[in-house]
Amino acid sequence: MLTKLNPKTVVLSILFMTALLFAGEIDVSKSQAFADSLYDSNDFRSAILEYKRINYMEPDNIKFEENRFQIIQSMYYLGNYQSVIRDMSVDINAFSGNPKASYIYARSLSNIGLIDQSNEHILQNNLEDSPLKQDLQYLLMLNYLKQNQMGLAKSLINTEDMFVEADTSIQNQFKEYEKNLSKSGAVSNIINIVPGLGYLPLKSYQNALSTFLTTGFLYAMSAELYKENLNLSGTFFLSAGIIFHTGSYLGINKYNERITSKYKADLIRYLELRIP
Repeated sequence: MLTKLNPKTVVLSILFMTALLFAGEIDVSKSQAFADSLYDSNDFRSAILEYKRINYMEPDNIKFEENRFQIIQSMYYLGNYQSVIRDMSVDINAFSGNPKASYIYARSLSNIGLIDQSNEHILQNNLEDSPLKQDLQYLLMLNYLKQNQMGLAKSLINTEDMFVEADTSIQNQFKEYEKNLSKSGAVSNIINIVPGLGYLPLKSYQNALSTFLTTGFLYAMSAELYKENLNLSGTFFLSAGIIFHTGSYLGINKYNERITSKYKADLIRYLELRIP
């Protein structure tokens, strides 16, 4: 004999079963909101743990791939570039449609010194069509500077429709670099036939004066000693003068390298601050 069911009991039973069915979803929703709040507050370490927990407990949740990318972004902002590359390399196709993922991958490669691979990734992923074209162009220029390929780096400025045409700061820094580079070459070395004169284009007046006085003194002493037929002593001072004079050429080139390196370092720092 069937027992008559109480309507209230039926309703409560339905509500209870519904609550059980959706309990997991409610928990995931709250956990997702918590993980996102951790990420938004820049608590990336905690956010990584929370996103991983959500994906582990609920692998079918609709934000699974989004959470994976949030984990990668968090590792990137923490400077854990090796982990970024490792996790993205496992399934690079999963992020192929995400422009920011492509940028983060290329920047991470650059940051750990894999610059050729970074350049290859940028150039193979439709730079012109990317919504992050500007950041990718700056990154490509940064990579060329790190590789000491100044010509390639500057060529990005001269290319039509490149955003850096409007970047007067970087154009001026390139001009300063080239101006100092031109001072170093033949001009400084040719005029240094007069000891110390090669330092003048580099505005290294103290080195110019000390080289001129020291080398001039050694040459003058050797000439006087030869006049007195003190050939051995004269040869000693002449040799010392030649050695000091020759050394000034090395000094000029080293000094200029420091100057040009400074301008290159300034360019690199500017670009590193310019891109995310």
